[in-house]
Amino acid sequence: MRIHLYVFILLCNVVFHHGATDHTLITSSYIKQQIVETIIPPYYTAYTILNREIVQKLLTTHIDIDETAVQTLTDSLLCSAKNIQNKLQNTTEAMERIRYTVDQYIIQLVSAISDQEEQVRQNEHAVSQVHKDVQHARDQVAIVQKTVQECESSLSRAIISMREAHEEVKRALVCYIRKRKGVWGFVLRILGILAKPICRVINRTGISRAKRTRTITEDNLAHAYQRLQIQQEKFVNKQAKLGTAKVQLNATNAQLQTTVSTLNEQREQQKLVASLTSQIKGVEVHLVHVFSSSKALQDALVNMMDFELVLEPLKSVSIGMAKLHAIEWLDWNISTENYHQINLTLTRLAEILAKMPLKVMFSNETAGNCSLSSNVPLQNVSHTEVEVKRSMADVEREQINYPLGIFVDTDKTVYIADQFQDSIVLWKTNGKTGQIVAGGHGRGNALNQFSMPTDVLIDKRTNSFIICDAGNRRIIKWCRKRGTTSGIIVIHNISCFGIAQDRQEYLYVSVIEKNEIRRFSRDNNYARGRIVAGGNGKGDGLNQFNFPGHLFVDTEQSIYVSDWNNRRMMKWIRGAYQGIVFSNHIVPPMNAHWEYRNTIILHGPERNATKGQSLNIRNFYMDKDQTLFGADSKNHRILEWKAGATVSRVVIGGHGPGNGLHQLNDPRDVIVDENSMFICDYGNRRVMFWPNRNGEKGELFIDDILCWKLAIDDQGSLYVTHMWGGEVRRYRVGENVTVVAGGNSIGGGLNQLSTPLSIFVDQDYSVYVLDARVTFGWNHVEYWRVVKWAKDAEEGILIGEGHNPQSISIGSVHSHGMFVDSLGTVYAVDPIYGRVMRWLKHATQGIAIVTQGCPLPGKHDTTRRFIVFDRRGDLYASDIDGPMLQRFSLVRQLNKLQETTASSGFHFSCSAAKPNITKTSRWAQRGTELTKVTDHGVRTYDPTEPFGLCVSQEGDTILVTKEVYHRVEQWRLDVPNKYKMQIVAGGDYPGSENNELYYPQQVIIDQKSLIICDQLNKRIVRWPYENGTAGEIILGNISCAGIALDDQRSLYVVHPWKDEVRRYRFGETNGTLVAGGYGKGKGLNQLEDPTHVFVDQDYSVYVSDTENHRVMKWIKGAKEGIIVAGGHGNGNSMTQLSYPKGVFVDSFGTVYVADRANHRIMRWVKGATEGTVVIDGNIDVECEYYRFKSPEALVFDQYGNMYVSEPSNHRVQRFNILS
Repeated sequence: MRIHLYVFILLCNVVFHHGATDHTLITSSYIKQQIVETIIPPYYTAYTILNREIVQKLLTTHIDIDETAVQTLTDSLLCSAKNIQNKLQNTTEAMERIRYTVDQYIIQLVSAISDQEEQVRQNEHAVSQVHKDVQHARDQVAIVQKTVQECESSLSRAIISMREAHEEVKRALVCYIRKRKGVWGFVLRILGILAKPICRVINRTGISRAKRTRTITEDNLAHAYQRLQIQQEKFVNKQAKLGTAKVQLNATNAQLQTTVSTLNEQREQQKLVASLTSQIKGVEVHLVHVFSSSKALQDALVNMMDFELVLEPLKSVSIGMAKLHAIEWLDWNISTENYHQINLTLTRLAEILAKMPLKVMFSNETAGNCSLSSNVPLQNVSHTEVEVKRSMADVEREQINYPLGIFVDTDKTVYIADQFQDSIVLWKTNGKTGQIVAGGHGRGNALNQFSMPTDVLIDKRTNSFIICDAGNRRIIKWCRKRGTTSGIIVIHNISCFGIAQDRQEYLYVSVIEKNEIRRFSRDNNYARGRIVAGGNGKGDGLNQFNFPGHLFVDTEQSIYVSDWNNRRMMKWIRGAYQGIVFSNHIVPPMNAHWEYRNTIILHGPERNATKGQSLNIRNFYMDKDQTLFGADSKNHRILEWKAGATVSRVVIGGHGPGNGLHQLNDPRDVIVDENSMFICDYGNRRVMFWPNRNGEKGELFIDDILCWKLAIDDQGSLYVTHMWGGEVRRYRVGENVTVVAGGNSIGGGLNQLSTPLSIFVDQDYSVYVLDARVTFGWNHVEYWRVVKWAKDAEEGILIGEGHNPQSISIGSVHSHGMFVDSLGTVYAVDPIYGRVMRWLKHATQGIAIVTQGCPLPGKHDTTRRFIVFDRRGDLYASDIDGPMLQRFSLVRQLNKLQETTASSGFHFSCSAAKPNITKTSRWAQRGTELTKVTDHGVRTYDPTEPFGLCVSQEGDTILVTKEVYHRVEQWRLDVPNKYKMQIVAGGDYPGSENNELYYPQQVIIDQKSLIICDQLNKRIVRWPYENGTAGEIILGNISCAGIALDDQRSLYVVHPWKDEVRRYRFGETNGTLVAGGYGKGKGLNQLEDPTHVFVDQDYSVYVSDTENHRVMKWIKGAKEGIIVAGGHGNGNSMTQLSYPKGVFVDSFGTVYVADRANHRIMRWVKGATEGTVVIDGNIDVECEYYRFKSPEALVFDQYGNMYVSEPSNHRVQRFNILS
């Protein structure tokens, strides 16, 4: 009981306090003790029962016993087998609890290590910063020291100048006469004495000048002395600061060393726990094997017609229990003598049981009448015996012991899956006691028992409970009618935890063993099930789970999953390959990307509900119901578009410009809070509060403020940008106005703002500001940045920035959108290039996720100012001049797609891939351009025409033939959706040399070489793939169009001028005719202008017979072909093709063909008389730039994503598979 209580408390701590870090040291000795106390006793008991009550009893049985004795014997054996199974089940459950304890500790330890690593990074950053401070202080000391030296020199010079000035004054006063020797000198001295008064009168000007000079030099001396004193004081201060910085550096270094030491200790503990986990895994595998064998033994005893049938399962249990190699590290083992005794006993049993027939079947009542054996005291064991018992009497039936799953009926009755009580408990509203409505017969695997049920729901159609019986690995259906005493199994052998049901009555089950969610259909009796979430192994990726717990399915069949060990809630949209971390805001996946092509939702000027007035929407707001509100500044009003509507209605204003409470003047922004609105009334320099969305007049909320952008947090506080003040203000009820960003005059410092264009407030009340420096009369953005101001911070943190050296004009600056998800990923509009940028948290650079949009008439590009995400993760952006609101759909992939960098190796599909597609697979109708985006995300015209196409299995490398440039290009994935180009064969000019090509048509991969159809040189060339500078001719004087390889490395070549296809084995030059060859024509043995070829696994050849508007299949060795697509003339019906080109055939025999002149991709299922359109270029053509036109080559990657070359559009597109 003590151990169960300990495990229970530990589980509660994990479930309800899993956010806290437990630093308790779990050592090997502690785990050993737990195993010895909870696993060894029942295990040893099971071994003793096996040895004493089955093996020894069979050894002492006489062959000639009567039928009654045989019945008694077999009942006894069955009871013993049942006891063995129960004891082994106890050991398995105890092992699961121990493993769970260790797993939880590992999770906490990994989290602690992660936190410690983050602390180390912060300390390293602090050390680096203090180093900079110390260096800065040293530099300042050196500067001041140098200044002091200069002051001392100046002072010396000033003293010398003053002395010279004094001498000059003296000389001016005495009329200086040069001294001479002798009589003449004496005469001059006498004359000088007599002439002094006269000289002073005459030299009055010189004396005055000398005195002024003396005064100036004295002043200079005083100033130099004063300056020296000041600099000496500064020198002392700087030296003091340097000393302080050095002390801080030492302290920071010491803190870093302490943190690193703690981190190393935690990593060492992680290694020890990893080793321990490996040992525990061995014990688990051993226990599962023996427990499975014991179940087989019991089944054999129940169903046998002869004792001999018991021998094999008995051997499996006996030998499994005797060989305890998996837990020898516990210092406990069954003795070698016992092991040999078991082998001898089994040998003797084989002789006895073969002579002992049995004609009596066991009764089903036998197992129910067995009395359970208690633990047998351990013998010859050094450890202390600890008995672990748990009785149903310990728990009151009407109370709840360990509730896990919960279901609330329409009458508010609550049904609870009680794990420790092994029952389903009903609890009425306001009830004080519960009632067991299913189970409650103790823990077991009978149909009236449960073993640790984890979830329950009600199936309305059958009026039944559906219960996840987790301990028995099954799903049970239990009728709710009075008197029901047992259930039926609807799903066997499934490690379930959570269950849910949608409106279509599909059953969803979280499978913790495989970390996946499966959907089961009632129509096929819940057989198999389909993976709808996870299934990519254990992990924390967005396509993974780590112990998926309970789940919920909404009306759109989106699945919400509690990903327990990853401590997050995930949302999986129907058909998605990966989930979204769910919170109050949509959180797009970190590696998500959006369609480059957009869908135009609104396009002004609008001339319906707005009485023919053209619109000028400054900003949009989308509420939780996906209703759009737009600030129409030109018409001084607020418009509303319901979800899916293209017609707006006026909800506020529209009474012309003015400052009345019912009027607006040039509104710039609007936000909705519940049923009220806040409006930035820019022209009236105020913020208006509208208590009702349809109210006739509003209330003045803020006066005398040049607002531009608004935001509101979950506390109802309003944030307003003050354009001329360079600041963001927060207005909260009961508080004074608070400046939360900027407010230190206009500027570019981290504590300043220049022109705040947009703001966003996250769940931590951090304020993100899109700030810009605007010049030339507000017509140019010279520089922009995104700055994050944490709550109560005095300065911001730079997230991203951009420069505009060309000063590109954007007409006039408007509010530009910004969005921050709960993971800290920032999405913002680049005011310069009109693209949407994404910065992951802590990233040093951003990524353009949406580039310039569909050009409007008379415009070269599109500049955006507003972005928002809907619940599906689709991105909405508005055009600056339209107004035009565009939606960019989030690419939802069913199958994996490489998202980071290209992988190594030569895993190319070309014409031999086996993609993961079915007869009913669907693809996104908007492709992603892979070869036409510059570094700035600005589309440029590519004059080359991609023709032939080859794609790696991962989809991370593309080979393209360019006819016009006479070369083969490699496009390799560098960052998501951005490929880098490299020329791998040929050059820019045509030629016939070995290093030149002339209109190459197709390219394929053979091992590590390119095989190229060099059409106008009439040859097939093999070119080294890596660092190849020239090719070698493998077939010469040959007309070629399409080429393909089979798995025998035989080369198939389309000869368009001979209207045939030939196969060339290695070394052959003439080849073998495999299709056509009977001249140009429409016969089944003829072709007319064939272009592309495909070879399947049966070596059947599929040819796009272009001029006959059909696709032909030629079975190996056949003299004529079979029409598998088209063949009804040139046309655009479902039975026709028009100049078909690329062809691909999957493993089901389904044909995919590029129907070039019809601008579509067609699918023809094997044996079908008509095809279906899977990609259609004749719809959704609001922007001609994006129209899917004239497809040429067609290939797939291994995940089922489709790649198509469009020569007329100068691009290659990928169409992601959806289902």
